[in-house]
Amino acid sequence: MSATLLQLEQAIASWRKWPIALACQPTLCRRLPGGQSNQTFLLDAGNTQLVLRLGLAGAELLGVDRRTELQVLLVAAEAGLAPKPLYAEPGSGLLVSEYVEGIKPDQSLFANPHWQTMLSKSIESLRELSVKVAPHPYRQQMNSYWQQLSVAGHPGLEQQYLNAISALDLLEASTAPRSLVHHDLNAENLLIVDDQLMLLDWEYAGQGYTIMDDVALLRLGLNLSSNHTGKLWTAAQTIAGFLDNGWHLLR
Repeated sequence: MSATLLQLEQAIASWRKWPIALACQPTLCRRLPGGQSNQTFLLDAGNTQLVLRLGLAGAELLGVDRRTELQVLLVAAEAGLAPKPLYAEPGSGLLVSEYVEGIKPDQSLFANPHWQTMLSKSIESLRELSVKVAPHPYRQQMNSYWQQLSVAGHPGLEQQYLNAISALDLLEASTAPRSLVHHDLNAENLLIVDDQLMLLDWEYAGQGYTIMDDVALLRLGLNLSSNHTGKLWTAAQTIAGFLDNGWHLLR
């Protein structure tokens, strides 16, 4: 039996601890697509379907804060921006959520003005949410990545790391707006439900610079904000570039 299957069976076996009125012990339907680090599964419990996420071991080394994630997720779900979390164990990364049927947008939808407007409204709603969490630790995350990368034999990324630190210095010295930021906006983490848009995978969410989400949206071909200066765009792209490279090398 694989370690993942064993972990999944143990997680399902804990179902009586979940504060959910279930008709029976959930059974595995299938693994859900997407997710480059965590693994998610669709469960059937007779009277309802659930999504179970197994957390990535060592996720904290990648900058994941499960307790902050849960705080943000509860508020986001209340606002209709995310599926509702039903049970969580922040220590292990186990998360049980409601199952929401929807479709993942593709590039043709991103080019549609209707869906662009919908995404813009979802991001505006996200930025209006009030959650009392600590500021996102950009510097701590970048330092941690570099320490791990240098030990793992990637010294060639030192200049990119130093550039990212300088970019953060510039961002911190600016008046760049802050709000609740998702920090992982990509096509896999968007879900169209009826005529609204939900955001998935809130592991890196927290109080941060709004331009960091704008950079992610720009990669999808969506320029939803033109209020940033060229220097701030460059700084945010430099930070995002280093974090993305580091994440892919370390995960």
